[in-house]
Amino acid sequence: MGLELTVLGSGNYAPGRGKQARNPSGYAVRAGSSLLLLDLGFGNVRQLARAGFRPEQVTDLFLTHVHPDHTGDLPALLFHLRYAKDKPERLRVWGPTGLKALVSALC
Repeated sequence: MGLELTVLGSGNYAPGRGKQARNPSGYAVRAGSSLLLLDLGFGNVRQLARAGFRPEQVTDLFLTHVHPDHTGDLPALLFHLRYAKDKPERLRVWGPTGLKALVSALC
């Protein structure tokens, strides 16, 4: 099985301008038929689409911690999946203590 890594964001919380603009942390990993996201900073759902992926393709989301620069687009992803025509079979969310409460509150 091959792996393909796409950097969605590698910047920080503060916005930049022009070529200085980088989204907060976010990575997409294609592993066979699975699409894994590692962190999901602000703007990374849009970056996912720009990279040619659809949010419905995401099978697993791994969040390293619950700071907004790593979870900022979690509400956008959950909102999109709730109303998507082609709902994914399931989305597995992995992360630290406190993540379950955050996801429950957002849902």
